[in-house]
Amino acid sequence: MMEIIFIILTVFVGTFTATTLGFGKGLIVMPILTVLLGLDLAAPLTGMAMLTSQILIILWFRQNISLKDVMPLIIPAALGIPTGLFIITVVDETILRPILGALIILYVIYRVVQPELTPMEPAPRPITWGAGFMSGVLTGAYNAPGPPVVIYGDACCWEKDRFRVNLQSFFIFCSALTLVGHVVQGRVTGSLMGLYVWAFVGVIGGMTAGIMLDKYIPATLFKWLVQILLLVIGVSMIWSVF
Repeated sequence: MMEIIFIILTVFVGTFTATTLGFGKGLIVMPILTVLLGLDLAAPLTGMAMLTSQILIILWFRQNISLKDVMPLIIPAALGIPTGLFIITVVDETILRPILGALIILYVIYRVVQPELTPMEPAPRPITWGAGFMSGVLTGAYNAPGPPVVIYGDACCWEKDRFRVNLQSFFIFCSALTLVGHVVQGRVTGSLMGLYVWAFVGVIGGMTAGIMLDKYIPATLFKWLVQILLLVIGVSMIWSVF
């Protein structure tokens, strides 16, 4: 029973974060469920919960979706995923993760020093392809597509609702590919589906709470919360190798 409660609470917090800010669910859910259930169950369960929440968030905020923002990121991400799968076989994780974490922290520092950016409309193609490709690489290597596209959306100055739903639209692509991999590897079992039912309860609860809180988060606070969560991700990537 305690295991079920922890699953619901963990997915609740992760979905709440993703609903209010547009990202961060994997950072919360995957590490906790891995400790609780082990990697073989945690990885596909996290993938299923993330994909479910992404679909529901898009349906709720669908009026703000901008496919012209998302579609240019898809092809480079698809190219980046096999690259990421290859990189983790030849590059030591203890070298790569701190470098990525440091780059994220440097961006946060830059945004603190330079809080107002000139919107990129449209964003230069090399920047778009670079963000999409790096997200694909991180998806293949760590199942963590967020940071490059979050930074990209922030640099493009997407407003709050557009930022959130665009990220979820892009993450659906990454989550779906990842989940297909789990199915092919035989990790989606009857026992996993039983746990998913409880995870779904956490998804609904977290999304409901996030939607209720969203109207009390002004645009300025939203931008700072995004930077704080990016900082947490950067620090956690460095800390994880120790």
